Amino acid sequence: MTPIAVSSGPRHPWVTVSILVTFFAGITQGLNSAGFVGLSTTQMVTIWLVSAVLVVLLAIADMICRAYMTAKTYGFGEASVAGLNLLGHGDMAGTAAAGQSRS
Repeated sequence: MTPIAVSSGPRHPWVTVSILVTFFAGITQGLNSAGFVGLSTTQMVTIWLVSAVLVVLLAIADMICRAYMTAKTYGFGEASVAGLNLLGHGDMAGTAAAGQSRS
């Protein structure tokens, strides 16, 4: 059976939020460079770091949600065996499947 990608809709919300956060940081940087906003270098670095951390945390949350949905769709054991087969450990996949069928 060929795995089918699990989609959460036409657009992933974390991508939209990440783009908006990056635009906010970029626009703030531009306004600061033009002199419209008076922010120190430390404040600008803080804005960029908070933006980067938010983007990374949203990406991690998306990966966790996708893993959960995949496990929910295919079953926890089947997803593990399929992952082992993709990595080329077919002999280990058979062992894992045999171990799960006993329990």
